[in-house]
Amino acid sequence: MNIQEVEKKTNLTRANIRFYEKQGLLEPLRKANGYRDYSSDDVNALLKIKLMRELGVSIEEIDRLQKETASLSSVIEEKVESIDKERENLSDAKIVCQSIEEDGVTFPELEAEKYLEELERLAKERGAENAGQLRRKQDTLQETFHPWRRYFARWIDGMIYGTVISMFFYLAFHIEDSMVSKVCLTVLGMVVFILAEAVLLSCFGTTVGKWLFGIRVLSKDGKKLTWREAAERTGMVLWRGAAFEIPLWNIYRLYKSYDAYTAGETLSWDENCLYLIDEKKGLRYGAAVAAVVLLAITDGIFEFPSEQIYKLPVYYDGLTVEEFAENYNKYLEVYGLADEERLNRNGEWENVHALRPQFQYELEGDEIKSISFEINYTGKEGNPHYRDEVTCAALAWEGGKSKGMLRLMESGRITELEDEVQELGSASFETDGIRQDVIEMYGYEEKDGGFYPQVSGEDGRLHIVFEMGEN
Repeated sequence: MNIQEVEKKTNLTRANIRFYEKQGLLEPLRKANGYRDYSSDDVNALLKIKLMRELGVSIEEIDRLQKETASLSSVIEEKVESIDKERENLSDAKIVCQSIEEDGVTFPELEAEKYLEELERLAKERGAENAGQLRRKQDTLQETFHPWRRYFARWIDGMIYGTVISMFFYLAFHIEDSMVSKVCLTVLGMVVFILAEAVLLSCFGTTVGKWLFGIRVLSKDGKKLTWREAAERTGMVLWRGAAFEIPLWNIYRLYKSYDAYTAGETLSWDENCLYLIDEKKGLRYGAAVAAVVLLAITDGIFEFPSEQIYKLPVYYDGLTVEEFAENYNKYLEVYGLADEERLNRNGEWENVHALRPQFQYELEGDEIKSISFEINYTGKEGNPHYRDEVTCAALAWEGGKSKGMLRLMESGRITELEDEVQELGSASFETDGIRQDVIEMYGYEEKDGGFYPQVSGEDGRLHIVFEMGEN
């Protein structure tokens, strides 16, 4: 029979049954497909285990009974003695409770030593141990199980580490948003995950995500994990639980871990750990939900780190000529035009070409106040790169106007401007201090991002002025 049938026959939960299997008290046969096949003997064994546990017999004692290293009569006799002792302890406790009630004291006025001595006296009078010893043995940390809280807590931590690392590298080194960069940053993120978790757990017993969900991770004795223990635990989580984020395999491992955890099995990274969860909700619980939603939106919609970050300029907050040239050359790489003509540190073309419009710079000190260039062709000259030059120049200038970290907020504007310039092409336009005036154009046609003379017997005329800045 399957486990659902066993649950009905014994009125035990699946977690109970799996726990008893884990303790070696039950060993059902397995079918060829790996599923357990419980027999009537297994059901009978579970009912015996259930009865013994209801009577307060320990797992260790049940194991001895099954292995016939202890007799049922001796175990029951010991249990009867234990119940008698507890009954006597409770009787002592009742007497002391009545004394406190008769004295009519408040908790601040309570003289604990007086009543502890009375408990001790009552225990000695009947030749027993201290009346409260058994109850104090029960005063230990009790672990709680919340798989989804633990999952989302780890997800929040991973998103925080991954987002910070990715944005740092995209902004600091302007790496391209490619599959290779994502794989490298994922690997680096897992290394940082292990190191950061080790520090936080060993120092505070929790992390940002775990704190939001009220989770603390301690050693079995209730102390904080050591740095090594915390690092080993997180490494096992990433390997055995998340499969190092390898697609499909990580989903399989998450499912298997969840299935094992809910079945009452101890996960490999939990063997030496104790999880405590604060059930208090309120602001912290609301903050956890808000964090999950916010990070999900960031990850799913904006996809940070995105190509928008890669398109941010190298220099910002006001530009010198050399910085403008660096921004311009960066956008050549962004658009796959690295083999095109580049600007040198003086803002001039590295190789002079007759059809290249020369940038003119108006400075205020070392900082650029405005930039312009002019195309003035007559005859049958062609410029196949005009739109690329305008786009790279406009983005290099617009991005350079951003202030500090506020440039992150300008990434959308960069994309908008890119589309705007590409769409307008040969038309006159003005947007945010960037102007293009088509003064005269005939005998030329726009094609493939440049202007080409039409095939006719008449010479064409092309006069365009492009300006950025205050002029």
